[in-house]
Amino acid sequence: MKELGNSISQIRKSKGLSQEELAESAQINLRTVQRIESGETEPHGNTLKNICRVLEVHIEEVLEYTKEKNNNYIAAVHFSSLTFVLFPLGNIIFPLILWLAKKGTIINLSYYSKKLLNFQLTWTIITYWPFAFMFIQSVLHIHFPFGLPFRGTKFILFIAVMYGLNLIYTIIAGIISIKSGRGNLYPVAIPFMRK
Repeated sequence: MKELGNSISQIRKSKGLSQEELAESAQINLRTVQRIESGETEPHGNTLKNICRVLEVHIEEVLEYTKEKNNNYIAAVHFSSLTFVLFPLGNIIFPLILWLAKKGTIINLSYYSKKLLNFQLTWTIITYWPFAFMFIQSVLHIHFPFGLPFRGTKFILFIAVMYGLNLIYTIIAGIISIKSGRGNLYPVAIPFMRK
């Protein structure tokens, strides 16, 4: 609440408006503006819309002020996907937990997390699809006319190569992203989570 009030106060001051002028133009009580800016209350619905209209900003811009910049946390989310080496599906579970823990409090966290999770979900599906075929054939006794493309040593080699590629790419993409600040460098992935 306090952060939202501070952001409204900062934007109001940057526009050269007094609390009285904001209250009058937004058609709300002066005491309401004072309580919002001090963090005693949070504006809802039409009150926030009217304040944003007067301040000539989008609601998202006001809410963005309340977020902190924390590239270290974004890096932690990124590199937490490497846990797949020790825990199957750790590349999805750990980044998801870290994202949800701070969702809405860090600038660009949702953007980076969704890009990362889309890539890791796509990679996991590609890596583990032979397991699905093996399960269907062995447990459900359904045989596919084309058979399994990987068996025995080829299957183990395929999994090892996929793990290695994900490990190397995740490390390189993380280092480049952090050093250059260019953002997430993941290739096209199935958009399970939209931006």
